[in-house]
Amino acid sequence: MNVVIIPTYSRPEMLTLMLEQMEKAVYFRDLYYLFSIDYGGDVNNITRIANDFIKRNNTNGEVILVPRTEYTTTKLSYAI
Repeated sequence: MNVVIIPTYSRPEMLTLMLEQMEKAVYFRDLYYLFSIDYGGDVNNITRIANDFIKRNNTNGEVILVPRTEYTTTKLSYAI
């Protein structure tokens, strides 16, 4: 199974636009989507958008919350 890791923080509107483009791909339903919400991110909105995408398209995926770390300058890289 191929996995798509989608690192997120806030900007739910950008996530929505990106997922709309993903839905245009031919085999997007065959992938497993892992939404990685970075510490301090917009958890409620991102989780809602991600779960809506998974349910609407009958795909597999999950939302994970990245724990807080001491790496503040490479925070997003750690989330991936």
